[in-house]
Amino acid sequence: MLTAEIAPICGRDQQPSPEEWLVDSSERTRRARYAVKKDSRHRARQGYAKHVATRRAKESLRALSCQLAASQPDQRRAYVERRFQELTALWESETGHISSLTDLASHPSYQSIIKLGWDVVPFLLRDLRENSRFWFPALHAITRVRPFDPADFGNGKKMTTAWIQWGIKKGIV
Repeated sequence: MLTAEIAPICGRDQQPSPEEWLVDSSERTRRARYAVKKDSRHRARQGYAKHVATRRAKESLRALSCQLAASQPDQRRAYVERRFQELTALWESETGHISSLTDLASHPSYQSIIKLGWDVVPFLLRDLRENSRFWFPALHAITRVRPFDPADFGNGKKMTTAWIQWGIKKGIV
């Protein structure tokens, strides 16, 4: 059985001598190691190329969005407001029955609102003032600020007042 396995490797029908077997074996091992190294280098190059391409694409998108925002601020504001209204309506309809604050804040629509970034902060503050919706985590996630006293944490009225005053002070509201 061993001869049947070795013979095709050596390219002949008879069993190789021990010296031939060692030479063939070491050569096969060397070739296999080289192939693995070559393959891993190839994969590494491919991975780096993908990384570079992705980074360049993100940079060009970022530059394009900055140009768009700078050249058409009114259109950007209108888009953000419309998107905010759509996502808010969807979030409210799908979470109206939920009392868990964690579930409210982890809803995909809520997370999409957060991803709109600083442009959505005026709309969040206006909605917070008018409808008293639960926008505290979204405001903190975007601004990285908590303008209220830590002792007031959990007191919705004081937190709302603090956020509105912060927005007025910053000229956002």
